Amino acid sequence: MYTRAKLYVFLKRYIRYTVIIPLVLIPIMFLFIVPIYNLTQKASTVFQYRTYYAKVNAPKLYNDIMPRTINDTNDKFLNYEKIIIGDGELVLKSPWLKIGNVTRSAQMEYYEISNNKYIVIMDRTGPFLIRSLLDQFIPQYKYKVFDYFGEEIVLSDFKLARSVISTKPKDLKPTMSKEEIGFRSGLISLEDYYLPDEAKNGIFEFNKEDLSVIQFGDPNDKNDTRVVLEIFINEDHKYSIMLYNIDLKQDEVDFVISSLEY
Repeated sequence: MYTRAKLYVFLKRYIRYTVIIPLVLIPIMFLFIVPIYNLTQKASTVFQYRTYYAKVNAPKLYNDIMPRTINDTNDKFLNYEKIIIGDGELVLKSPWLKIGNVTRSAQMEYYEISNNKYIVIMDRTGPFLIRSLLDQFIPQYKYKVFDYFGEEIVLSDFKLARSVISTKPKDLKPTMSKEEIGFRSGLISLEDYYLPDEAKNGIFEFNKEDLSVIQFGDPNDKNDTRVVLEIFINEDHKYSIMLYNIDLKQDEVDFVISSLEY
């Protein structure tokens, strides 16, 4: 009788614990499992983007914007061709003489000097492209970009372009929130679409008073026969200028930049 009573007390206590223990352990398990699961998902997303946009696949995404000083080239190019854009909104000097065919369209002017040299002026193709693509890569971009970059950057073509260019795959981290990973992943996709191939050899920045220029491409690299210049006046994007020469030199690029009148 004593043994049965003792067994009853033991079973009663055991059953009570079999109910209490799961009630305590299950929430604790969820407390650890859910964050681990979320971290695993985020780590997987980060890994996929870092792998897809690895340096070997997208080298242009890994170049930082380097400040540079424009060389004084006035004594090197005494003879030049003057090019007037639109109604005189922008004037530049070509270091190459004898401009041949000129092709004009609504958003582009193409100046052919020879088979191996040309200048192309494109109207508002830089940050305008960024703003139009943000809708595709980042839903509700107006609110998210304001949140992450701030109003001052979003309202400036120059600062917005610079911020997008400065976004790097290495900046993605599993410790970020899902929203931030999604936002920055979208920016990386946008940057890859926006940057010209010339950016893989260098991205440079020049600022003087109300003029800012971002240069994609490095003529000091023997493989670069073309550079793209993004022209900003009072931080408002005006034109993109493409210079091509089979033997392009940085002095020629500097001469074009220093000759800009607006």
